[in-house]
Amino acid sequence: MAGPDGAAHELWPDPTSTTVGDLARAAGVDPGAGVWIDGVGFEPATKLARTPVRTGSRVDGSSGMRRRDEAPFGTLVTVVQVAGPAVGPPVCLGPGRHLVGRAPGAAVRVADPRVEPHHAVLDIGVDGAASILQLAGRVPIIVGEAAADGETAVPHHVTFELGASRLLIAGPPPQPGIAATSRSDADPWRRRVLRRPRRAATTPVAPVMPPPAPPEPSVGGWGATGAVVSLVGSVAVAVVLRQPLFALLGAVGAIASLGAAGTGRARAARSRRRRRRRDAEACARFAIEVAASAAQLRECAIAEAVGRSRLLADPDAADLWSRRPVHGDAFRVVVGWGASRCAIPLGVDTDVLRGDLLPVVEAASVLRDVPIEVDLASEASAAIAIVGDDACAVARSLVVQLAVQCGPADWRLVVITDDVTRYRWAEWLPHAVIGPDVRLVFDHAAPLPLAETLERLERLDEQARRIVVLTDVPAELATR
Repeated sequence: MAGPDGAAHELWPDPTSTTVGDLARAAGVDPGAGVWIDGVGFEPATKLARTPVRTGSRVDGSSGMRRRDEAPFGTLVTVVQVAGPAVGPPVCLGPGRHLVGRAPGAAVRVADPRVEPHHAVLDIGVDGAASILQLAGRVPIIVGEAAADGETAVPHHVTFELGASRLLIAGPPPQPGIAATSRSDADPWRRRVLRRPRRAATTPVAPVMPPPAPPEPSVGGWGATGAVVSLVGSVAVAVVLRQPLFALLGAVGAIASLGAAGTGRARAARSRRRRRRRDAEACARFAIEVAASAAQLRECAIAEAVGRSRLLADPDAADLWSRRPVHGDAFRVVVGWGASRCAIPLGVDTDVLRGDLLPVVEAASVLRDVPIEVDLASEASAAIAIVGDDACAVARSLVVQLAVQCGPADWRLVVITDDVTRYRWAEWLPHAVIGPDVRLVFDHAAPLPLAETLERLERLDEQARRIVVLTDVPAELATR
């Protein structure tokens, strides 16, 4: 288990006789101040068999905490930290004013050194509308892409930045389903996991049908030729027969012909204007539908990221290990937020799309402020180099995302490092363990049977299983 300082403590007490107070004292926690196991408060006299304690549980003595997956009464929104140096679990908020900052008592605590203890106030209305007001800090809060000036509205699924952290506001958490884990009768310190079918998180985006190209205007005769011929003929007959009446009749026929031609041209002009107006309206509707499809795709991407954040905060949720390789996105992980291209579903092939509609589709295909994902199962991502001071934190984020998305039946983790203590956390993952005695965290300089362990890993079963190798000694990849 992990104590309040984060250090690991290895204990094997009898859950039927050991109390929560005994466990707290062993972890360096004063039972009189209240004991919290994985975010849930318990009385010190409670037997461990009546608690959810297990291998890897965290024991804390802070009082006044609320269970991480427990939504307070009247919850309207969920504040999710999507990026930053110390991303915490999602926080459920009801109507009212809530402190955002680094202070321990803040409703939305952001453990970011660049965030002030009392950085801002988040106001949640009774309808779920949110606004933020900055209280401290020299760098202004960024809402979307603009700096906040005074009290600024924060729409749902639009990120806002304070310090080096990024947060967004989502709707209330979904109704909790049946937990994916249960206590094992053979080993009370471990949990059984029942992998449930993956739930459809979003509604599929319907394809948009572009308007057809307007018909080519028909080219008709002007009507003057018949009028001129009729007039010339009637004049000639009148001259030959010396009867001016024929000339008058020819003039009347020519005038009637010119009138009919003018009426036809006016009717054709009105028809062309109607066709242009209908085509312009159809193109405008198409642009609106394309923008709506892009917004729906953005909502789907953000909802997927929010669901992953909630799963990281509550690994007992029913979605644990629900992704499988057959889904196609089992090994996709979020590496950041930014602009990304998407494929707008259309009712026709883009090769036959009208040329004047291509700019509309191209402009809507760029989604801004969305999660940027990398597919670790693709050939292009077979090897990823993470460089920088926060490289270990980024690598830990990728591994933990994989650990909650896919079970150890689909992939295994092998860590090769020059500092084993830096990756002790990986030994808690079932993906980094083979049996009860072999853990896949190796010191690259120690004479360990790495090759034999990898062979044993491949012989676990006949199913194809991916192996993710995490190492901070890349020079050894060329020789081992």
